[in-house]
Amino acid sequence: MTGHRRFDDTGDGHSLEKSAGTVFDCANQLLAALSADSAFSDEAEPVKCCLSALAEGADRMGAHAALAHGWKLHAVLPFDRAAYRDDFADPDSAADFAKLIESASSITELGGPPEDEAQRLAGYEAAGYVIVRNCDVLIAIWDGKDARGRGGTGDVVAMALRRGVVVAWIDPSEPGIIRVGTDGANWRETRSDQPTELRTAIQDLVAAPPEGSLSRDRLDAFNHEQPVRRAFAIAYDVLLSAFTKRAWPRIRNRYSVPVGDTVDNVWPDFFENTLVASAHKRARRAVTAPYAWADHLSMVYADRYRSSYVLNFLLAALAVFVGLLGLLTSIGHGSPDILPTLGEVSSAASAHHESAEDHGFRLKKYHFVVVELLLIAVIAFLTVAGRRSEWHRKWLDYRQLAEFLRIARLGVIVGYNADPPEADEEDTMPGARWVAWRTRAALREAPIIDGKIDPSALSTIRDRLLDSEIRPQIAYHLGADGQPGNAQRMDMLAHKLERLAQAAFLATGVIGVVYCAVLIFLDTASAPAWLKGAEDLIKYGGSIVMASLPAFGAALSGIVAQGDYEASADNSNSIGIRLRQIERELEADQTSNDYARLLAAIRETASAQIVDLGTWRSLYRRKALNFPA
Repeated sequence: MTGHRRFDDTGDGHSLEKSAGTVFDCANQLLAALSADSAFSDEAEPVKCCLSALAEGADRMGAHAALAHGWKLHAVLPFDRAAYRDDFADPDSAADFAKLIESASSITELGGPPEDEAQRLAGYEAAGYVIVRNCDVLIAIWDGKDARGRGGTGDVVAMALRRGVVVAWIDPSEPGIIRVGTDGANWRETRSDQPTELRTAIQDLVAAPPEGSLSRDRLDAFNHEQPVRRAFAIAYDVLLSAFTKRAWPRIRNRYSVPVGDTVDNVWPDFFENTLVASAHKRARRAVTAPYAWADHLSMVYADRYRSSYVLNFLLAALAVFVGLLGLLTSIGHGSPDILPTLGEVSSAASAHHESAEDHGFRLKKYHFVVVELLLIAVIAFLTVAGRRSEWHRKWLDYRQLAEFLRIARLGVIVGYNADPPEADEEDTMPGARWVAWRTRAALREAPIIDGKIDPSALSTIRDRLLDSEIRPQIAYHLGADGQPGNAQRMDMLAHKLERLAQAAFLATGVIGVVYCAVLIFLDTASAPAWLKGAEDLIKYGGSIVMASLPAFGAALSGIVAQGDYEASADNSNSIGIRLRQIERELEADQTSNDYARLLAAIRETASAQIVDLGTWRSLYRRKALNFPA
């Protein structure tokens, strides 16, 4: 709720409060219908809350209308309630304020008494900011003009429109008309007695994706996923362990399943001693539980997708090698399709090959073809299974949801709800918008800070920001305690695989030179008999090696291209450096008790990581699982 404190003669207080009540009544009807959708709510009655600064005029009109329509009231006060009460000189106004405070289910006080006018205005601005950052709909009783002062109605409306909040604008001169908009450019008029446009706007914002849509199918798939404890898709982790000194992966109990009490082990103390501590169970249910579930599933599908493309490239190279091994069956003089033993190779010049058939089973060329076909079948199975089960898409969607919820928890303890990144228009993965909806649903359910943001609260928030988010993320990206970070591991993996691939091609050249030299030497009279006897083995064996090495080199290069490890390393390094800079700024400002400054630090931390998240998704979204052709 926002609006002017006083109105000119055109403003009818009763009519304005009635129009504000129309918004609450419209939302009540809509939410009652939506609550039957299990994807939207598992509550019999949705929790509805009105945020108001309780200033005279519009703020109180909205507060009274909300209480009359069965909504909870959350007061967002610009500063200490005792000092704020002094703003209301009229005894009736002060009494009304006290009554509304008693009716409020929770109260946010943004600091102590203001020391000067600048602090007073900063408090009003912060209150408007907290309201906008925690609402779905902003009711603005507003004349449409620019703000008359810092933190005025015009500023609050502008903040809401920038965020894409549904603004229900009631002009005091036209109380029967509600203008609905989300961007400030396209206002849609609706009558207060027939608020069709308002209902549509609220439904578009809060309703779950419609039945039958791709986004809804993916939301339902997420909600019906089953936990996984054992991992057999470990090829990627084995690759990391082999080339980056990472601990070898385990199969049994690889994943921690976030069910029941195990969720309590995720961020166990994060919400303790904060201004949402009294509602920490609600915070854990709203943010921690969906984060833990999305994090678990994203790790499962990341392992499947990454291990599949690693295996696909390596198996493709192995298939080439196995197919070429069939050439060895051509060695000998009698039967062109029997692979000789080493003893037969050494005696090939004696023309005893025919007797070798009596020595038992011998591999034939079609045996190698069958093995090659089996390897190709495994590649086909992994590719088709991965594409049908959407391992790649689920990894990206679930990781994006988990990462944003992890970032968003910072805002929960300070009253700042960050905006989830929407799927951009160029996203080649339709249906990705369910992630933004699920994130908004989680943040909507999260509690609003209840208490006074005093120096002690600010100190706790700063410590949480540093110890639970910034420093762990710096350690992840850049490393700590002598252990490499993600940036170094990805860079190490890329360069080692590239060097190995280059070595395979270089070795092919060296072997080719030796191969030619040996064959030329065999055509001379100086060649010994034992070497001439092994001429077929040299010819076919050399051909196999020179054809297989480039195949393995190409496979390694394919793994590097698919994983794009260098780009991942650069991205990880950039975000690590930016977070380290924020860490230094916070450490240098330990004594600051400025809420706005700490809010800016959290906003910058969230923004930096959201940009990183968008870059990561853009990097990998076009790298779906394909045949290694």
